[in-house]
Amino acid sequence: MIVAYGCVLFASLLAQGPVGQDVPEQVFYRAFFHDRGERDAPRALRLYRRFLAESPKHALAGEAARFTLNLLQQMRRGKEATAFAKQHAALLTESAKPGINSRFLDPNMRVADLKATFEGESREIFKHRRRLVELVGLKPGDVIADVGAGTGLFSWPFARTVGKQGRVYAVELAPRFVSHLKRLAKNGNLDQVTVVECGERSTELKAASVDVVFLCDTYHHFEFWKDTMASIVRALRPGGRLVLIDFERIPGKSRKWILGHVRAGKAAVRAEIESTGLHFVRQIATPLKENYMMEFRR
Repeated sequence: MIVAYGCVLFASLLAQGPVGQDVPEQVFYRAFFHDRGERDAPRALRLYRRFLAESPKHALAGEAARFTLNLLQQMRRGKEATAFAKQHAALLTESAKPGINSRFLDPNMRVADLKATFEGESREIFKHRRRLVELVGLKPGDVIADVGAGTGLFSWPFARTVGKQGRVYAVELAPRFVSHLKRLAKNGNLDQVTVVECGERSTELKAASVDVVFLCDTYHHFEFWKDTMASIVRALRPGGRLVLIDFERIPGKSRKWILGHVRAGKAAVRAEIESTGLHFVRQIATPLKENYMMEFRR
């Protein structure tokens, strides 16, 4: 939708005057046109950077910063992308996708409806859950934070793996999920599971408290990703690992729902996480078709 709107607005703005007298919106939409329409990445990159230099407080600056980061990654300019993410952290950490969590913050959210969605055989994450648990590589006694625990799909098998000597922090933003998780932990006699209600900017985990942080289809729900990631980095012990699963976002290949719902592709996600100081370790091979799995280390 934004592509069509951008190209139309670009045409109308361009007609308002010569290039040398561009208003900020003209510069942004010229960049956008060359980025998404003409697929001229170098020219789009120059224009996005010009826009950011000339209009750093413009309402579109956050979008320009995110598009620039995406282009740098697509052009395989990894070091430059990491430096850019650090330089423009303030823009990149403004609400990455306003309202992304409104459904989960709704006090009338129906857990049963979402459980049917999250734990249905049509969801590849659910179908391959046992293999994914194995790939996380936990051992007895480990401490793991399942951030975005939801219905507890992974929290319970993690609890069985780490055993009574370990601990699972089931971290969740949605109040109704929090109540659901607490009830399940109590009824299941899972003393090694601690439910943590997090905020939109913090996991609320204590410093140096976990060996592993696990994110499954959760990172794209970090509305304020830099603040949330900072709390994750603090929570990881030295040598601790972040294991992330999220949707592949590939224009022209990914489903329309994914393109509209997920704000950033794999390369941009990796750049954002590396900008927090975590080191990329590997992409993990999985049976998943629509998701990727990556590992980072502190």
